[in-house]
Amino acid sequence: MTPACADGVLCTCCGRLYEASKGCPSIGIPAGTPWEDIPMNWRCPDCGAGRSSFESVEVIYQKAYCVLAEF
Repeated sequence: MTPACADGVLCTCCGRLYEASKGCPSIGIPAGTPWEDIPMNWRCPDCGAGRSSFESVEVIYQKAYCVLAEF
């Protein structure tokens, strides 16, 4: 089972979640904008981290599942 926001990306610096279905209207990114279409120079509106600091929620979930499965 994966979380409902599995299509999102999470800032690994501050925890900000970007979901394509919601976009980020406060900074001009409309709902429905896929992560791939976000400009490469885009920065997290909460902490200023670059795109390279974001990781797929599904990847994070899978990593956590693998770690927890060992317990």
